[in-house]
Amino acid sequence: MKKRIAAMAFGMVMMCTAMTSCNQKEALPTETPHASEIEANTQIDSESILTAEARGLIIEHFMANGPYKRTYFVGEDVGEAQSGDQRIDKVIYVGEEPTGETTGVAFQVERSYYNTWHSDDPTPSWRNEQCSVYIILGRNEDGQYYEVRGTYNLTKDVSVHQIILEVSYNLIDLEVSLWRDGYAQPVGPGSEITFFDEVDDGNPKVELLEDWEPVYSPGAYWCKQSWDEFTATCYYFGEEHGVNSSYDYCVNAIDTKRTDMETMRGIRVGATREDVLKAYPEIYDSHYWNDTDPDFPGADYLWYCDNEDGWGAAILFFFDGDIVSQIRLNNMFN
Repeated sequence: MKKRIAAMAFGMVMMCTAMTSCNQKEALPTETPHASEIEANTQIDSESILTAEARGLIIEHFMANGPYKRTYFVGEDVGEAQSGDQRIDKVIYVGEEPTGETTGVAFQVERSYYNTWHSDDPTPSWRNEQCSVYIILGRNEDGQYYEVRGTYNLTKDVSVHQIILEVSYNLIDLEVSLWRDGYAQPVGPGSEITFFDEVDDGNPKVELLEDWEPVYSPGAYWCKQSWDEFTATCYYFGEEHGVNSSYDYCVNAIDTKRTDMETMRGIRVGATREDVLKAYPEIYDSHYWNDTDPDFPGADYLWYCDNEDGWGAAILFFFDGDIVSQIRLNNMFN
């Protein structure tokens, strides 16, 4: 186990990308290519995968999400380059993952921009984009592309599997999510709550959290949504989220004592401390943020986060003796 000391901080919400509905949980593959290894996938017949529909969605997305006069693929007859042009130089198929009845398909996109880059040189020129960008498209059962689920800027070495599922399900970190028995779509910081059914579970109890901050735009607010042994703290976006959004809010924190939910590594309420340590060998046993607050669930806990200081999405396992009695997911945003 790792150890560290933490101080107090405020939690904030990370924006997320569009989701898709699913029916059953996918099993993790034993091996998935990492983003740093995607060149191996270029041997796949990209032309058969990158259809005219896919190309159209890619063009539309990048045109709408930037101050560009024109967006086009390299080789298109568009006349002379103009200042403010965005050119898509290459689209590489890197992998796909089932998401219930649909499929998330990932492409690496390489772009260039035509502009004046320095006041000392007024002549426009092309400049390549410096970071790798992945765009995730949704494909239906008929093989038709129907949506752009979002993009992912590669800042760390993660698998293509993880990239697709995080973007498809609006998760900040796929590892910090809960999967409910019988449902395919996970829930965690960044997503909406999708695995409760009105008929079987009833409507949630909603508590408006007045005076909670930060609030970024008119109409935005914080609230708690609660079902049996499950409470989620959520941020509703109000007017800030734009016309291209298909969702209204995202989860910032979850507390649950339910036994029908598990983490990506198979830990649920009722698991033993030994189970947790085996599943999370990198787990921390030191102080986490705000653990002296009156509403903190307990003093006996372990926590997992891919940041050693606890920033970002984290899982906390609380124990009664050596048995997990509660699980908390939390997004501590720096």
